[in-house]
Amino acid sequence: MKRILFIHVMALLCAVQSHAQNSLNSGDFSTGSWGSGQSMSASAGTSLIITKAVTTSGDKFFRFFGDGSPCGEYQPNTNGDFFTHNTAVTTPNANCGNANAWRVNVPTATSNVVFKTDGGNDGIDRSIAYVIQGAVQSVSSVAQAPVSASVFPSQAVTVTATLSGAFATGQAAYLRYTNNSYSTSTVVAMTGSGTSYTATIPAATNTAGASVSYYVFTSGNTAPAANGSDADFSTINSNNNGGSNYTYTVASGWTTAAAGNWSASATWTAGAVPPTATDMGVITINHSVTQDANALASGITISATGTLTASANTLTISKNASSTTFTNSGSLALSGSHTVAFAGTATHAISGTVVFQNVSTTAGVNFGGFSTINGTFTINASGFVSTSAPTYAASSTLTYNTGGSFAAAVEWTANANSGLGVPFNVTISTASTSVNFGASAQYRRLRGTLTISASTTFALSTAAGGDLQVGGDFVNNGTFTHNNRAVTFNGTTAQALSGTLSGTTTTNRFPFLFISNTSATVTANVAVNAATTGSANSFTIDAGATYTQATGALTVQGAAATVTFLINGTYIHTSTTAASYPGAGSVSVSSTGTYVHNSTTGISGPLNSITFGTGSTMIYRGSSTLTPSAAFSGRTYHNLSFESTSGALSVSGTGASSLTINGNLSVGAGCTVGLNVTGTPGHSIKGNITIASGGTFN
Repeated sequence: MKRILFIHVMALLCAVQSHAQNSLNSGDFSTGSWGSGQSMSASAGTSLIITKAVTTSGDKFFRFFGDGSPCGEYQPNTNGDFFTHNTAVTTPNANCGNANAWRVNVPTATSNVVFKTDGGNDGIDRSIAYVIQGAVQSVSSVAQAPVSASVFPSQAVTVTATLSGAFATGQAAYLRYTNNSYSTSTVVAMTGSGTSYTATIPAATNTAGASVSYYVFTSGNTAPAANGSDADFSTINSNNNGGSNYTYTVASGWTTAAAGNWSASATWTAGAVPPTATDMGVITINHSVTQDANALASGITISATGTLTASANTLTISKNASSTTFTNSGSLALSGSHTVAFAGTATHAISGTVVFQNVSTTAGVNFGGFSTINGTFTINASGFVSTSAPTYAASSTLTYNTGGSFAAAVEWTANANSGLGVPFNVTISTASTSVNFGASAQYRRLRGTLTISASTTFALSTAAGGDLQVGGDFVNNGTFTHNNRAVTFNGTTAQALSGTLSGTTTTNRFPFLFISNTSATVTANVAVNAATTGSANSFTIDAGATYTQATGALTVQGAAATVTFLINGTYIHTSTTAASYPGAGSVSVSSTGTYVHNSTTGISGPLNSITFGTGSTMIYRGSSTLTPSAAFSGRTYHNLSFESTSGALSVSGTGASSLTINGNLSVGAGCTVGLNVTGTPGHSIKGNITIASGGTFN
């Protein structure tokens, strides 16, 4: 009898082996019997499925019949190997036979077991069992909010699934979504109770213009892979909108619906508060809006009826494809700390007349010829200006903040004194930032203050003509590399020099220094090295211009034959540190020049190097006692004057001889001047002698 049964079973096995798809072999469930293949149905993707009820709880045994490749029946390595709920089992294709069976534990007599295998005609590579402690439920309907026609960039979408009944233990619902046609996808578990479950498609998925597809499926209560790689294999049932999936297209950007604050939901057609750190797409302003929150966008358009007002916060425009990203046909009122930040890998273009407060960039920006910056324009790493620079207002600062080497280009227009790209203030900021003029043969000018911050470098051009013109102060707390180029101070208000300007031969000094400000004084509040060793280096004070050495020494270096200190205007020495000149003939005071010594320190040494031309003036000014014997002995002046400031000035020329004054001698009130003659031919005064009331000339 056993032999006949065995033959009967073998006949059944042979019959099953000819089947074209996988089936279950078990007699432990409510229907079906051992040796009789229980056919599996097509499921998601190429997977196969069968659901089996039970009549009793406990362990249930089973095997699979295959599709005939490579063998007809599949068994575990050991009889009674356990099938863990919700865990895929790799079915060994080579382990064919019917000596062993798998085991799955069913905790209740009302449970259902859902078996799934992969499909195809290559055998069973893996299988899984889901034990549902009750009826298997399906997804009756799917809804979303906001609805498909009203999804805006960076808005989260809530998907709601309605079930055919409440889930029993062992079954759960999942949402799978994509914005790239399932090249990649994401699976998230839905949450809820009863017959209603929800999940969210996050804001980051809903980029401008994106086409988003999703569907809902049920599986075991252990989530499938989050990347969707085994979503089909894990699906018990699904609602995929009749096979076409649910879809929506994200709008290109947010649009205003009414006047109001940026952060108010009523301001936007989306009817929602806009995000502050995720992309809003191309923003369209058709109303009067006040930006009272940060925002990120891929562009902004202000229409003819639109107004954008802001005094704080940041509008970041980030894009990776070059295009016009800032268009103004309406009105702008940007002030205070408000900043427009350009980011991404694109070159941004600006259209219309735009008056910015602050701008920063880590990308290229074409300002379009009609842009003005009132505050700070910061060029960060990877940032630059393309094609057209902005107009820099008198309160603006061009800040280089790259943290590396940067060659000045369009943002700082060469060979121009005003107009587009001629900055007001310039700051080299952030350690390791190094700004250079490259090998340009054209000068660059700034109308305000140059600040070279600590641990930064500013280098002039390596080519002749690549000079610097400064309309404000010069502050060097870093490294100034002059490359043997000229620096001209030509502002119209008071200018000052500070920091370190008496460094080495190649840095932190001026090989060619020109003082051309004829409206106010240029004052050095630090020691200055000028006309450093080189070919025909020079320090020139133009006629009508005034330079004051207030602190530290003025050092004109090099051999007398190679350097020139030409005073056509006024040089005032108020520092208590004496000046240093290289030798006879290196300093010339011309017919329009004046040399003023206004210090308690004697001036005997430097005078040996000064030549006073016809019409020039030498002034001793102060309120102390000076004994500049060398200033008189053998010296030749044109005009010589003594002036008292806040107290009496007493000047002694004991031992002086052969003083020649080709012009006039003037002794001011409060001054006592004594010129003792010890030799011949004595003193020669060829012009007038004027002694003011209260002045004494001995």
